[in-house]
Amino acid sequence: MAEIKQALVRRKQVEIETGLPRSSIYAKMRAGTFPQNVRIGARSVAWRRADIDAWIADPASFRAEV
Repeated sequence: MAEIKQALVRRKQVEIETGLPRSSIYAKMRAGTFPQNVRIGARSVAWRRADIDAWIADPASFRAEV
């Protein structure tokens, strides 16, 4: 079976692309209105590129999948 690799975006790049500061990103994640991050190391997180692109395209209607 072929492994599907998803592009990941680190927090600093997410801040740049969305124009949101770190605190707003995490507040929106808690509210379910921003994509959830994925842990990529002991002290590292990233977001799936597709999720960030979807949020940028229509932030008002984005709802995180649980």
